[in-house]
Amino acid sequence: MSEQSDAAQNGGTYSGAVSRIRTRVGEVELANLGESAGPALLLLPHGLSDWSSLFDIALALSNASPGLRVIALSRPVHGEAARESDDDSLSYEAGVFLPAVMDALEIPCANFIGHADGATVALLFAGLFPERVRGIVGLAPYGFGDDYLRMALESIPLPECRPEQLMKLGESLRDPALVFSRWKAARLSECRRGWSATASFTRISAPVVLVQGMRDEFISLDQATAIAGRLSGQVSWITLKNTGHLIHLDNPEQVIMLAQRQLEPHLDRARVERKANAAVSRPRKNHAKDVTRILPYVRKEPQPIEAGDKAVCFQ
Repeated sequence: MSEQSDAAQNGGTYSGAVSRIRTRVGEVELANLGESAGPALLLLPHGLSDWSSLFDIALALSNASPGLRVIALSRPVHGEAARESDDDSLSYEAGVFLPAVMDALEIPCANFIGHADGATVALLFAGLFPERVRGIVGLAPYGFGDDYLRMALESIPLPECRPEQLMKLGESLRDPALVFSRWKAARLSECRRGWSATASFTRISAPVVLVQGMRDEFISLDQATAIAGRLSGQVSWITLKNTGHLIHLDNPEQVIMLAQRQLEPHLDRARVERKANAAVSRPRKNHAKDVTRILPYVRKEPQPIEAGDKAVCFQ
């Protein structure tokens, strides 16, 4: 199965949304949809993928919620923000790369959808900067290196064999084989040295939804258990039947639904603010009778997620 999105396969139908922005760590490639003043949603892809990996999800959410600002990012290797050494690439992305991107886009805080490496980066970022995160939907996240991931990585062939199940190497990569080898070596190193980031997750206060596929070839079910046990805020954990590592391709409807549930409180608030601003800006004929009351926003209690027959586990 190719990891490339339908948008990319259709000859770049939505290429107008794609651009490169300047940040303090170099140029970054992304696709930008929706209103620039709306609540922000950042999508972080897996492996060495570019913006097209999660673009179909981004487009669906943007169409469903026109007031939302949706940004699908490419991994740093697709721009100037890549480093020569990827030994601690996930920490670099969470602590340096992502803050630089958000600052360049003037986004103080955002919701996140991340897949695999992207989900881990979102969780690490939320642990470092909890005030900048409104919520996370993590698809196949992992918080530590284990034998399950190590054995899966060791079985991946060289890029010449086109392992597109794991990544889509774009034309922006000067040396795909070298980049892939470094990425694989970094992940294997994490597994062999017993790397774990779960301790940093205790500072996460935003609501988190963890989504795993029962047939995931790379991420064990133990990962979600360990991550959920470290989170101090609201956490939901869903395991999907007949779903592998590429959750957004195997089950896009579920991903979109879960993201919409996560975003709903922030979209409601944005609607209230827009209506209030519009009411305040209208000419008033009679100030005594035309008084705009702006009530304080009260976040709704999260509702249980109806994940359908494809979901077998919800906590």
